[in-house]
Amino acid sequence: MDRLELQHLIWLELCGGRHNLAPIDQINVTHVLDVGCGTGNWTIDFANLHPEIQVVGTDLSPIQPEYVPVNCTFYIDDATHEWSFHQRFDYIHVRALTMGIADWDRLIDQAYNFLQPGGFLELQEFHIPIESPDGSIRQGSALWRWGQAIQRVCARLGIDSMGALKHPERLRRRGFAAVEELHLRAPLGPWAKGQRQKRLGWMGRKDLYEGIDGISKKLFVMMGEGTEDEVDKFLEECKSELMDSSVNLNFPLHLSRDLGRKFRIHPCMPLDVTWGQRPFES
Repeated sequence: MDRLELQHLIWLELCGGRHNLAPIDQINVTHVLDVGCGTGNWTIDFANLHPEIQVVGTDLSPIQPEYVPVNCTFYIDDATHEWSFHQRFDYIHVRALTMGIADWDRLIDQAYNFLQPGGFLELQEFHIPIESPDGSIRQGSALWRWGQAIQRVCARLGIDSMGALKHPERLRRRGFAAVEELHLRAPLGPWAKGQRQKRLGWMGRKDLYEGIDGISKKLFVMMGEGTEDEVDKFLEECKSELMDSSVNLNFPLHLSRDLGRKFRIHPCMPLDVTWGQRPFES
């Protein structure tokens, strides 16, 4: 199973098996767009579930499978450039583009323009730094430092790693109605209680463990966060922390009694789902 498929399963699990949270059953849906579709897991799933709907997926890379449902089409396209579709859509789905979009206002504006009146836009995103429900991700831990480094390098590239938290405001400002938001946490490790949460934790930890080098190594070296050897060593520390879920803090903290103390951490990837409806025109 590749990482994009694993991420798709994590999103589905968190959303209760639903491919969309926007209430698209309220309208007549005939055309759907999936922006930044990757290998097309969501696109193909949605097309199979709704054979009466024409589903289009776009991505920068031609990594989609050759054999797809007859109502599913893929195009190579850059979501940050001018959109040039020949029709409007009833539902536009965007997922996990946080690290690739600098100008969210422009993307949301283009989505609005390519929605039918009454159509829905849904943004399923994550934000960094990593969080913990009990505050156990503390200053000095490797995962805390990784999150801070991601924030720094993204800021230098004009990307807001916490931009998903501003999506509700962006949608309202553009003119979307019935804007709703939902904030979720995907556990990174089987520390969470309950079979479902533990399953999510195993999947989430595997996803970040296998992807942290690809997400950050080249970026950190390029943006001066360290030499290649230093970054390699740091990312290995992050992965060890993910697998061990305990930290031995040898860093100066506000409370001196924490120095050298080993404690369990409960990391989560924060996920943010926002949707809104283009108003019906009179």
